[in-house]
Amino acid sequence: MKKNLIFLALFLALTFTGCNDLNKTVEPIVPEITDVELLQALLVLDNPVPIRVCNQDKQDVTDDVQIVISDPTKAEYSDYYIKALTTDDVVVRVVKGDVDKEFTLKVTDGTSNLTDITIPIIQSASHKSPYVNMTVEGLEGIVTAKGYKSFYLQTATPDSFNATSEAIKVYTKSYSNPDPGTKVVITGKIAEYGSSPSNPTTQIIAYGDDWGYTENGTADIPAAVDLTQRVPPNKLFSASGDLLGNHFVQPDIYGLDFWESLEGMLVEISNARAVSPYGYGDFFVVNNNGSSSTLTSRGGLLLSSNDYNPEQICINVAYDGGNSKGDDWPVKVGDRFPGKLVAPVGFDTYFKCPILDMQYGDTESWFAGKVDSTITREASTIGVTKESNKLTIASFNIENFNTNSATDVKTVDLATTIVTGLNCPDIVALAEMLDDDGATKNDTGIVTAEQNAAYLIEAIGALNSDVNYKYVEIAPNNNEDGGVDNGNIRVAYLYNLNRVGLTNFGGSGDADDDIQVINSYGKISLNFNPVRIQDSSFDDSRKPLVASFDFNGETVIVCNVHFKSKWGDDPLFGVIQPPVLESEEKRTPQCQRVNDVVEDMLDIDDDANIIILGDFNDFTWSNPIKALMGSKFESLVDEKLPQNEHYSYVYMGNSQQLDHIIVSKNLTAYAEVDVVHRYSEFWDQLTDHDPTIASIVID
Repeated sequence: MKKNLIFLALFLALTFTGCNDLNKTVEPIVPEITDVELLQALLVLDNPVPIRVCNQDKQDVTDDVQIVISDPTKAEYSDYYIKALTTDDVVVRVVKGDVDKEFTLKVTDGTSNLTDITIPIIQSASHKSPYVNMTVEGLEGIVTAKGYKSFYLQTATPDSFNATSEAIKVYTKSYSNPDPGTKVVITGKIAEYGSSPSNPTTQIIAYGDDWGYTENGTADIPAAVDLTQRVPPNKLFSASGDLLGNHFVQPDIYGLDFWESLEGMLVEISNARAVSPYGYGDFFVVNNNGSSSTLTSRGGLLLSSNDYNPEQICINVAYDGGNSKGDDWPVKVGDRFPGKLVAPVGFDTYFKCPILDMQYGDTESWFAGKVDSTITREASTIGVTKESNKLTIASFNIENFNTNSATDVKTVDLATTIVTGLNCPDIVALAEMLDDDGATKNDTGIVTAEQNAAYLIEAIGALNSDVNYKYVEIAPNNNEDGGVDNGNIRVAYLYNLNRVGLTNFGGSGDADDDIQVINSYGKISLNFNPVRIQDSSFDDSRKPLVASFDFNGETVIVCNVHFKSKWGDDPLFGVIQPPVLESEEKRTPQCQRVNDVVEDMLDIDDDANIIILGDFNDFTWSNPIKALMGSKFESLVDEKLPQNEHYSYVYMGNSQQLDHIIVSKNLTAYAEVDVVHRYSEFWDQLTDHDPTIASIVID
């Protein structure tokens, strides 16, 4: 589930508890004002148009001046926007101290062709052009890049405002477009490609009987914006609200506004650092080796509760020789590109984020200079030596695992991770185990995964004959637990019979049985072992699997979860800020149901050994996971590891912790934990999650 698990997550995809911090207003330093200039916007009848003011030093001072409409019957001003009420010219006064300056603005009724208009005015200081669906005539500019059915056009006479882009994409529907450096004059329709919640791209449609372009000589290509000099904000995404409404762009404060203000323009990055592996046509980078970013211990970009990293940008190479496997683009986290790369800024329609559109760029020499990161696939030191009172337990999402052999590549790889990367944990909590015939096109009705597990255990045994793993699952009802069609995804366990065994509570439950926690003379008993947790919130989703294990003469109760994915959440770089997280409507009651079960256990025995682990599809600062932990449970990763190690998954350039080991507080003090980075950072990953392992004292 490479791309559909996190919007962003995250983010990302993503849980935005604390996201108010990401979208808060920053108080700017008030600049000196001795003269003012107004962005010469063309007003539109009954349609608000953003207005910007700069001072003599080209600084944006819109917030620091008074804007007055000389005749309120002709227009009204509110929150940085002027709405024309008639088609008469509108006189605007800008007042600040001794400065009192008038500007006369023209008004269109939206039906006539727009003439004497520039690209920055079309782009405007907003995420949506106020001139959508109008025809522009005689628009001049210089071609900066050409590609498939389109080219980018940049003005030769830029304005003074960082908030307005100087370039625009021109869609021609032609495979033959003018070369960079060609001056053109365009007649075409102004449009926005894409729709909410994505951030649309402003463009000119220039084909057909009435629209097109003519070439008019050559000129020097405008210089690219150097992103080591104009640095994107690295914390705040945007002001709150719908950015397609009356939102004015503030690129020096908000990351999303920064990229909007450069839409279509050539930018230059240098000494870029890869913060994601290549996959499906894209990888993500930060400029200048991530000097303004918070990095992980291995050079990735760390996501945290107050930083979702708007400074990252996607390198889209799908049109430049890339393929879905990454054979042509073997990029992993931490790889560096010392050279300079110039390309126009676009917006990706899948990730819904800013990109360097390499359809129009040449990456060959830039990529040839790649300096490989020295990161390797980790092996944990936890559990190298087995101790009688230390239970080792791991969470491992094996991504839609199905096999027909103990010797196929993925089976051997997963077995190698369990044996050499995790040192044969006493218990392995597996996620995304498919049924024995996998995600077939036609429904076969097979639901068990016993044969898949047998092949995996055989592969483990070939690497370590001393371990004696047994597999336990409760097969779901056919096609009732979500995931890929006919795959019957589920959570399950491997446990080493040499060290642990299932507590005898009278046999396994079935797919429909719900857990009952029983008070047996002050000790916890279950109606079945293992047994699933049922609730309507788990409809079409993986049910948690609870199992009670005997270890070192004690009982350890383990709950393996794989909560609702983030699929369906608004995109991190979308126009709704903060993003709406629809998936939380399922994940919150799922977490609350698990909390109810485990707190029932602690009500019986407040010293019970309880471990909740798996793929939570969320962060420990999120509302769902807070509901699960309550006041009686703790995250071992949060409690035991430094912040720069808090990640098990990389999505849209953000290294983030989705896989957790959460324990009753009596188990925290002497526990150890390790996120074992073997997959998420590498382009040739066979699963997209890193396993997490803990050693927990049980005595």
